[in-house]
Amino acid sequence: MAAYTGNIEPTKLLLEFDREVAYMKDAEGRIALHIAAHRNKGGVTKEIISMCPDCCEVVDNKGRNALHLALMTNLWPEVALVIQDNSSLRNLLNQKDNDGNTPLHHYSISARYHDRVLNSPRVDKMVFNKKNQTAYQILTSKSFPSVDFKKKFLFWDQEWSQLLQVLFCDFW
Repeated sequence: MAAYTGNIEPTKLLLEFDREVAYMKDAEGRIALHIAAHRNKGGVTKEIISMCPDCCEVVDNKGRNALHLALMTNLWPEVALVIQDNSSLRNLLNQKDNDGNTPLHHYSISARYHDRVLNSPRVDKMVFNKKNQTAYQILTSKSFPSVDFKKKFLFWDQEWSQLLQVLFCDFW
């Protein structure tokens, strides 16, 4: 409940008393970190990661890690930035869920854009999911308002910039 509501002090007290509470799963296989990440509770997320860093390796019943869940919200990506900027959690950047989707696949579906989210050379932008789609292909198949759509496209690697300019001219 503390992770759900974003209450840092109760979270800290619970973890100090028994760190095993960080690993308790709900019916969907989510732990407190997953819930805090999905609800975009940055303070709680930081606290859980600092006290139980290995819980970042835990996945839910659908194989999603905390970064997947943080990017599945249409809120400001505070938690996604907290996770991706933590150098010890870089292995989460390209981890696939049960459908083969990486956090970037999930981000390409969201309606929000932030120029720092997953804009790292360590993120594999060409990985395919089980539907044989890259995140780029998912992004281009969705309908977004033109400004957000253009900004998201500009997020991709420099080598794609000319292709994207051609697509913009053809699309608009």
